[in-house]
Amino acid sequence: MGKLAALKSLAGDSLIYGAAGVVSRFIGVLLVPVYTRVFAPADYGVVSLVMTFTALVNILIILGMDNSLARWYYDDETEDGRKISLNTYLWSCLAAATVFAVLMIVFHEFAAAHLLREERAAAPLLIAACSLPPAAFINFTSNVLRIQRRAAAAAVFASAVALSTVLLNIFFVVILKQGVTGVFYAQLAASVGAAVWTLFLFRRQIDPRRFSFGRWKQMFAFSFPLLPGSIAFWAVNFSGVFFIQALATTSEVGLYQVGISVAAAMALLTQAFQMAWGPFAFSIHKREDAGEIYADALLLYLGAACTAALLITLFAREILIVLTTEDYYAAGAAAGILSFNYLFIGLGYVASTGTALAKNNLAYGIAAVASALLLVGLNYLLIPRFGIEGAALATAASQALIPLIVFRHAQMLYPIPYDFFKAALVVTAAAGLGFGAVYFMEYASTDFWISLAIKLAAAAAFAAFLFYLLDLKSYAAAVFTKFSNGTAEQEKVDS
Repeated sequence: MGKLAALKSLAGDSLIYGAAGVVSRFIGVLLVPVYTRVFAPADYGVVSLVMTFTALVNILIILGMDNSLARWYYDDETEDGRKISLNTYLWSCLAAATVFAVLMIVFHEFAAAHLLREERAAAPLLIAACSLPPAAFINFTSNVLRIQRRAAAAAVFASAVALSTVLLNIFFVVILKQGVTGVFYAQLAASVGAAVWTLFLFRRQIDPRRFSFGRWKQMFAFSFPLLPGSIAFWAVNFSGVFFIQALATTSEVGLYQVGISVAAAMALLTQAFQMAWGPFAFSIHKREDAGEIYADALLLYLGAACTAALLITLFAREILIVLTTEDYYAAGAAAGILSFNYLFIGLGYVASTGTALAKNNLAYGIAAVASALLLVGLNYLLIPRFGIEGAALATAASQALIPLIVFRHAQMLYPIPYDFFKAALVVTAAAGLGFGAVYFMEYASTDFWISLAIKLAAAAAFAAFLFYLLDLKSYAAAVFTKFSNGTAEQEKVDS
């Protein structure tokens, strides 16, 4: 497989994962106009607080073992060895999920009042606790299908879970009028259904007798340095709602959550890339041209991700006007900033390629902890002054620190010929054009048509810049030549 073919394979897997993401995210976006007419911003805030808290609990359940599973799965080429790794991961997560579920059920009122500072979150926390054990099966299936590079199967599973969750949300929230608790009843029902599907799908591989404590110790030793980093990752990307709750109001938490929902369109690209990147990077690491492929992939990822972030930044307000009510329009600026945060998350995955191949994940953990500490300071500095935009700025700036630190350390362990100068130019150009255009229009108070012209001009300028800087013409020519040669050979066969 040549370099171009390898990059096409990565792109193909990303497109399949992205297709699943498109379904789940698009359906989720369709719910925004429903929820913004059912929930006040403060209600959205309660949902956000509970979901953010349970996201932290899920990190503690997984313990970073998904990274270990990917590494051990490819190291062990025997079917029995791989089954041991799969079952060790599954039963470890399921046991931890059960423990945390019991703790949350017992202390849900205390957690709502003293941790979330919102007594209305008690009932949703109780329901969310019951979802933890069956949700462990969702994590298992998603990770195993991705590791096995069964992209189509992973996409079908993710899409089905997303679709059932959304339909159940409509049933509980809109039809039964269960309010905020309806969101979590829907999650519980969808998780149980996914757990049943998982047991059927992997019925020949799931066996608790294949759990190995010895294998668990090996996998945990590998993943332990990543655990502080995972917690710090949660702090950087999700804890903003708690700072807003402490320094502002639950209603502003709701606005921030809507901004996250708009920015999450960016995750269609970044999450698809992340899911495809790990198995792809490990599968080609023994090739002589692996370093060149990694370097090209970085620039192509940044080109696509920066384009998406730029478009969200330019048109966030228009998206909110279409999807929400006037109460939520103020989330537009935060949505644009948070779209770049998603970009930096994906960049961190590329940065950690060298450290993962060197089997040394310490740098990522250190970077994530440093990022979390920076986040705390920036939140206290920016939120009182800028509100949810300050929280978004703190999140994006702190997230950007992670790839900077990890790239530096990774290059010492496993040098890869990345073109960091071009990478920096791409990010700078996208952010400069996007926020420059938005704030110029706000300052100049332009009308709709002038604003639209400025936004389209900014997008066109970035496309031209990208085409020139990354020499996309050469990539297009290579693809066209390969296609032409293939067509010519087929014509010979036909004749």
